[in-house]
Amino acid sequence: MTINQLAKKLKKKKFSLVHGVFDIIHIGHKKHFDIARSYTGFLVVSITSDRYVRKGPNRPMFSEDYRAEMISSFENVDAVVINDDVTSINLINKVKPNFYFKGNDYKNFKNDITNNIQKEINAVERNNGKIIFTDDVQFSSSKIINTNLTQLNVRNNQKFKDKCIKALDDIKNLKVCIIGEMIFDKYVYCSELEKPSKEMIQAVERKNEKLYFGGSFAIAKNISEFCKSVDLFIGGNFKREIIKKLNDNKNQNINLKIFKNNFNTITKTRFINFSGRKLFEIYERDGKDRKFDSKLFEQSIKKQIKNYDLVILSDFGHNFINKNLSNIVQKDAKFLSINTQTNSDNRGFNLITKYSRANNIVIDQPEIRLALSDREKSISLLSKELMKKINTKNLMVTMGKDGIHLVSKIKKNKIAELQLPAFEKKPLDTMGAGDAVFGICSLLSAAKVDPETTIFVSNIFGSIATKILGHENYIKKIEVTKSIQYMLK
Repeated sequence: MTINQLAKKLKKKKFSLVHGVFDIIHIGHKKHFDIARSYTGFLVVSITSDRYVRKGPNRPMFSEDYRAEMISSFENVDAVVINDDVTSINLINKVKPNFYFKGNDYKNFKNDITNNIQKEINAVERNNGKIIFTDDVQFSSSKIINTNLTQLNVRNNQKFKDKCIKALDDIKNLKVCIIGEMIFDKYVYCSELEKPSKEMIQAVERKNEKLYFGGSFAIAKNISEFCKSVDLFIGGNFKREIIKKLNDNKNQNINLKIFKNNFNTITKTRFINFSGRKLFEIYERDGKDRKFDSKLFEQSIKKQIKNYDLVILSDFGHNFINKNLSNIVQKDAKFLSINTQTNSDNRGFNLITKYSRANNIVIDQPEIRLALSDREKSISLLSKELMKKINTKNLMVTMGKDGIHLVSKIKKNKIAELQLPAFEKKPLDTMGAGDAVFGICSLLSAAKVDPETTIFVSNIFGSIATKILGHENYIKKIEVTKSIQYMLK
């Protein structure tokens, strides 16, 4: 049943409305429904659709259809609707409930960082309805999930939650510089056809396509809500319309420093079927020069670099970071965070070991193995070995579905070593997740946030990134804050 169909059905009918996710059903829900129905004799339950559930990784555990079917089986529920929106405001305006019910834990608006509860109440009252906070037995689906189904090992959830929220506050005044090339990520959506009768090749039918701004631009977007300002230094063969689109897509506190020359910009075109599986990839180069060479760019970096609390060097291995630029950044940055990436264009030729100094390093598991020419040793041993080769205090290794490993020098002869499994078990798109982790880990390390908090918040960042298709959206502070609150409930 759609919201419009429901609105017609309820016209001139007295009814109660309850809205929520209802992922893990418990006795508290039944009691809540009983009370709500008792006011009018007719109860409508609206369920947040899957794509708008913002309760941390792996939520919802059950799809919207399963949740709707489960709620429909309750004798005290007369109608169920899936609400495809982040709040119930539009639903309230259309169906106009006589009574709108929330649990007593929502009564304190200070705990609602989104301010959505107040907006929903305003909508109810505008439509001549009344808000009721039920005072029945209180349970929490999130707490049940966290207690029984997650692998977190936190002694005091409230204390650790406060530390994580404080960490986001600690990084808000950082002035950040990002140096790294732009990558244009084109997603071509297609349907797979049968194999051609005479050739063993893949045949597809092109449907539509979308161009995303990736590389260093995506890193800047994902951290832009978390720090004071981000200056993004990029260069290449950018056409006027691309520069306009970059400016249109940047956030308010991102300052673009664009140096236009003949350096070839990279477009990676990925062909994707409608189940989200990537079929193949094409590299395209737009520009004459295979190496970035700009004295003006280097002079500008050298002149400004000491003004930043944090310099993020994102080396994608397409010859944007030359030797002179590398030396300037390693010598003059107050706090330097580096990531080098291995891809199909540079495998074996863009190793982290070409750098001699960094305050923080983030690389993935294949890259650390390539850098140290070792397939067998544990990530723990490899991390410590690499930290001896490069003068760094923090080393984070991203390991895909296996999570994140962090080694951090706390004191001269003391290190902290931590590992967390990947929080998100059902990723939509893993492209850019490592870059997202790199960005937030850089901020937290620059603010001297403790290793436990750093790895936990970084893992949340990565999990949120895997739910974003391409670079369709960016990570928002409110999403991270809500994930922290729900995961540590």
